[in-house]
Amino acid sequence: MNDSEVAESDEEYDVVPDHRVRDAALGFFAGASSAILVPGIWSTIVAALFDTDTATKAFWAVLLFLLVPAYLIYREPSRRFGWSMLLGITVTIVAVVVAVVIFLMVLTAGENV
Repeated sequence: MNDSEVAESDEEYDVVPDHRVRDAALGFFAGASSAILVPGIWSTIVAALFDTDTATKAFWAVLLFLLVPAYLIYREPSRRFGWSMLLGITVTIVAVVVAVVIFLMVLTAGENV
């Protein structure tokens, strides 16, 4: 089989490469990084533009960034990426909460000894 026959057979079947693992890994790490970076960047921008009371009230608008994976899950071509992104966000938030709880437990246990 020569190169022209291979090219004709690829065009005939319209071969699209399947990157399921790459899409899932990129989605997971995009979710993990967005769970850390988006609230930090948002709070910096809001604190620079508004006074403390307004910035405190406006910080909760950062939860709107959860609409991004919801929209990606809704669309068929990016559904796997969206689920992986949501998983990355969830795992990161749970890991941070668990780390804070363990830190507080160790901090308060030192006072009781």
